[in-house]
Amino acid sequence: MAADAQNNQCANRQRYLSEVRDHKHEFLARELAIPQENRREFFELYDAMENELMVLDTETRQLERDMRRDTTAGDMQLESALTAIYSQKLKEGEIEMRYARELKRVLTPRQLLQLKDAERRFNRTLMRQHRRMRSANNSSPRR
Repeated sequence: MAADAQNNQCANRQRYLSEVRDHKHEFLARELAIPQENRREFFELYDAMENELMVLDTETRQLERDMRRDTTAGDMQLESALTAIYSQKLKEGEIEMRYARELKRVLTPRQLLQLKDAERRFNRTLMRQHRRMRSANNSSPRR
């Protein structure tokens, strides 16, 4: 029974992430004015970059959780973990630079410059909607 609930929760999360990704695609295509003929290649590259960044983030957060829980970890283990944790931004930058070179094939320099700003605007919009939904859910009468 608990496994079914967990599977359902996982499926719901995947569906939600897929919907967010679809909305993000629409938003970026519109904001960057990406021509229809370039969208497939752009989003294949963009999604691959996003996936790499997500894996890096997940691994780094897991390492951080593991080290916090491991009360027997020695200073050398903790130092090694700290190096990995604090170098995450550097690794993210390396991934983004590698993909930026590839994205130049489908985006103009101006579009590439606007990409970061469009991502920030999308994330702000998503967070605003999330806060509104939570606020509406918290203010509805409980039964």
